[in-house]
Amino acid sequence: MDKIALYVNGSLYEGWKKVFVDRGVESVSGSFTLDTGDKWNMNKDPLKIKPGDKCEVRINGDPVITGWIDSSSRSADAESHSVSVSGRDVTCDIVDCSAEVPSFELKNITLADLARMLCKPFGIQVVDKTHDAEVFPTVAIQPGETVWECLDRQARQRDVCVITDGKGALILCSLGDVRAKDSLVFGENLISSSVDLDISELYSEYTIKSQLPSTGDKTDSWEAPKNYIEGKCSDNEVKRYRPLIITCESQSYDKSAAEERRVKRGNASAKPSRSQLKFRDGLRRTVPSGLLARS
Repeated sequence: MDKIALYVNGSLYEGWKKVFVDRGVESVSGSFTLDTGDKWNMNKDPLKIKPGDKCEVRINGDPVITGWIDSSSRSADAESHSVSVSGRDVTCDIVDCSAEVPSFELKNITLADLARMLCKPFGIQVVDKTHDAEVFPTVAIQPGETVWECLDRQARQRDVCVITDGKGALILCSLGDVRAKDSLVFGENLISSSVDLDISELYSEYTIKSQLPSTGDKTDSWEAPKNYIEGKCSDNEVKRYRPLIITCESQSYDKSAAEERRVKRGNASAKPSRSQLKFRDGLRRTVPSGLLARS
């Protein structure tokens, strides 16, 4: 059984009866909910946990969430009492809060520099593992949109995954850069699984369309700008006619259009098959299918 520990303001709390920890590549901010019952005498040793406290959740000594307590609740009757504590990673603030920028139109900025600029007011460190030096000619930020909405939109154009490391930092990386060290083995750490297969988001042909302003200037090493750009690819695994036309989320050259076409196709292919896994530690996790090893 994994050992779950919650640290709040330097104090250690253990002995939780129910544990829910949610982290994944599709979520920039992990979350947790911990429930306990009669572990503590509430009169003699009350839990000194309140919303807004700094916290850290560790599993077997490894930090998996470093952030803030969002909520806590207590209930009691004549025979028992219970406490429930919920929180999220420090990156929850960029999910909830609006982006404040000196200008709502930024010029010639990389994804990493954009992330650092937006995250700096929140004290969140940004670690760039992609080392992508390609700049966005223009990044338009809508008044009132959140930091995450802006980052997510620009990251998808570069096929970059934005995640948290569980220690308080925001990570820019590419999926598949690092393989997990542990195996999922039936009969050992994995006791049950279920798989959902869904092809509703797959198409026989993908067409990406983009448009550039006619400046007449050469702003990139690929080639001079064009007013109209189009890229296509087909999915031979989809047997019936299912076309999809996608408008690029940013003004783009041929290279960017081709990249977005590949990303859209890859993302759609990855979603139809998902597995729900239950482990011996009682935790449930969702992972892409195809990662299971047999004992």
